[in-house]
Amino acid sequence: MESFQCPICFHDFNSSEGSPLVLHCGHTFCLKCISAMERRMGALNCPHCRSKDYREVSLMKKNILVLQHLSESKNEPLAPCAEHQNLEATFFCLDENVPFCSRCATKHKKHDFYDIDDTVITQGTDKQLEEAKKKAEDLLSTARSERDWSVNIFNKVEEKKAKAIEEIDRKFEPLLQAIDKKKKEFVMSLNRPVNALVKRIQENVEYCDDIVKKRQKTISDIDGIMRQISKIAGPARLQAVQSINKLSFEQDKLADKLKTLEQEAENLNFNMDISLDSALRSVEGLTSQEIAIENELKWSPEVLPAAEEVHSNPLQVQLVETLAIEGLISTQSVRTVMESTDRKDFIPDESSPYEDRPQRIGFNTTISAPHMHAMTLSILEPWLVPGARVLDIGCGSGYLTVCMAKMIGRGKVYGVDHIEELINQAIDNIRKSNLYLLQKNDLEMRMVHRDGRIGLLEYAPFDVIHIGAATPEIPQPLLEQLAPGGVLMAPVGPISGFQHITIVKKDENGNLQTHSSQTVNYAPLTDRDRQCPS
Repeated sequence: MESFQCPICFHDFNSSEGSPLVLHCGHTFCLKCISAMERRMGALNCPHCRSKDYREVSLMKKNILVLQHLSESKNEPLAPCAEHQNLEATFFCLDENVPFCSRCATKHKKHDFYDIDDTVITQGTDKQLEEAKKKAEDLLSTARSERDWSVNIFNKVEEKKAKAIEEIDRKFEPLLQAIDKKKKEFVMSLNRPVNALVKRIQENVEYCDDIVKKRQKTISDIDGIMRQISKIAGPARLQAVQSINKLSFEQDKLADKLKTLEQEAENLNFNMDISLDSALRSVEGLTSQEIAIENELKWSPEVLPAAEEVHSNPLQVQLVETLAIEGLISTQSVRTVMESTDRKDFIPDESSPYEDRPQRIGFNTTISAPHMHAMTLSILEPWLVPGARVLDIGCGSGYLTVCMAKMIGRGKVYGVDHIEELINQAIDNIRKSNLYLLQKNDLEMRMVHRDGRIGLLEYAPFDVIHIGAATPEIPQPLLEQLAPGGVLMAPVGPISGFQHITIVKKDENGNLQTHSSQTVNYAPLTDRDRQCPS
């Protein structure tokens, strides 16, 4: 390189804000300038060649040639001896793992010691780092194996549930036309016995994901130390190597917990010894038929959300099937709701409704990708129960609001958006194929034009609050309107970058518990003037 200055700000590169970072195209700029670059569709454009780079700044590599030049330009003195502060530590004792000066030489004359810059010392620190990295890699491998174990347990539960569903289908075939709605209620009831177990398994998978990230960061830190010492020697090298003592190598003991979950999954049993002969003989009307079936089974499903008969669009069903195959939908209830809610009804005609990506709906905003809707419904499902009160902030075209209304069946659901035209569009969208939701006696569904950051105090408290836009922090009015035992879900983080899905739970005493998970990129939660400037 001809210059060691950032070509944007013309400041010298350094090890802090002026750290030299390399884009995918190979051009180098300082950390401060790259952090200030505007992202378009999630990508940074190189000021030189306009090449795109989708990485977060924290993942970009530093220019080693520039760093080496900066290191060579410094003449760092040797560290002082621990016992004689006025003298430099020019030797290193391998027996006691300590540097010392010439006056201390007699104390170490029977020890194995070398000059501070000797290659033996260099090779020793390299071996120490390699052993630390190997240990971290082993821990990472264990964490990944335990995560796979968790997923296998989850699959066993789902396989058992699927077999039970097949048995129900076979037994109900003679009455399919007359009691199809009742059969669906029994199928949906299969979710109830396993919900708590599935939730614990999912929490364990999330915990394993956190451990994997932790182990990956440890390895990344060690790699960083190894790159750092490749161009330094002496005390600075020793100090850098000793920093590995701050890293965690503690084994995470999950085997016992996983064995318990696996045993519970093995013991899970659905008694589906169904004989419907007497029910078939008693067919005189739907009501008496239902009673006969429940008496025959000696088991009644819990009260389930009322389902409207709909004819699902095959393209919508295919989209949901793809999401299920990819593991993005884990329960039958979420799958049923998304299959019956045609995405085509909620986006402009010129869009591609059945592609798994966001689609523009006007007013400088989008409807989220289908996999995000599936993830949101799966996370909130334990709280989306009959009788729940739900608040959907940033409802946009109304798709997720409709899905949550179908999940609870009866209760209260409110969609809020600060763009009045979007609220009107959402109401029109609901009327296309889901008008019955607005007409049900046991379901109050309202679409409200308002700044979502202040919530809906007049309808509070809410058991579920979903925020569908990025916010640096969760607005206090929404936390206050969350009911005890309720849950709030929001993408929290800088509105100009990436956010993390954040789950806030309020216990019966009003205390809040917060958990953050995957990285996302949402449009900001703001006002109309900023979202749609004139």
